Amino acid sequence: MGGFWATIPHKSALAALLKPTDPVAAIAGAVNAVKRHPDGRLEAALFDGIGFVKGLDHFGIDVAGRRVLVVGAGGGGHAVAAAIAQRGPARLALFNRSQERARSLADRLQPIAGAAAVVADSADPAGFDLIVNCTSLGLKPDDPLPFDPARVDAGAAVVDILMTREPTPLLRACRARGLKAEAGFEMLVQQVPEYVRFFGFDSLSESLRSNLDAVRAMLYPK
Repeated sequence: MGGFWATIPHKSALAALLKPTDPVAAIAGAVNAVKRHPDGRLEAALFDGIGFVKGLDHFGIDVAGRRVLVVGAGGGGHAVAAAIAQRGPARLALFNRSQERARSLADRLQPIAGAAAVVADSADPAGFDLIVNCTSLGLKPDDPLPFDPARVDAGAAVVDILMTREPTPLLRACRARGLKAEAGFEMLVQQVPEYVRFFGFDSLSESLRSNLDAVRAMLYPK
C-alpha cells in the first residue's frame, strides 16, 4: 500500500504513532494522510490547516495584521489556529469553554506565533476582523449559536468550518446582516491538490490547482 487518507477517530492516534514533524500537524496532534516511502518509512501530514488558509485566499480574506478570533480549541481549532499563526502575522485570540484547553493551545502556538496568541475571556466577536467557528455548535437543530452575530463588526468576515448540506444557522444569521460569511467546504476543496502532491502526483496536483471547479461541484451543496 502506497498510502492512505485518515479521518476521525484515527487522526490523533496516527499522529501519536507517527510523530509528524510539520508544525501545524504537531500542534494539532492530528494527521489526515500517510504515505509509505520506498524504504518502508511512513510519513504523516495534516492538510486541514493549509486547506483553511488557502480557502481564505479563495474568499479574498487576508489575515496579515488582522485581529482573528478562533472559537473552539478542539482538533479543528488547533489546525486552524496553527495555520493562521504560521501564515501570520495576525493578532490571534482563542476561546474555548474550557479556558485550560485554550491556554494549552496558546502555549503550543508560541514557537510560531510568538506572543501574538492570547486566550479570550469570551466568544464576543466584537473588535475582530475574522471570526472562525471551530466548535460543533450548529450540527444539531437545537444548538445555540457559538457567538452572537449581532456583535460582529461591519466589514468583518466569518468562517464556519462545519460542513453541512445547508448553511449553518450561524452563516444564515451573519448573511442576513450582509456580512461576508463562508462555509467550510472550501477548506476541504483546497486540500485536494495538496493531498495529490503529497502522494507524488505532481502534474495532477498542478492541474487541479489551476482549476478546482470540478472538485467544488462534487463537494459544495447543490
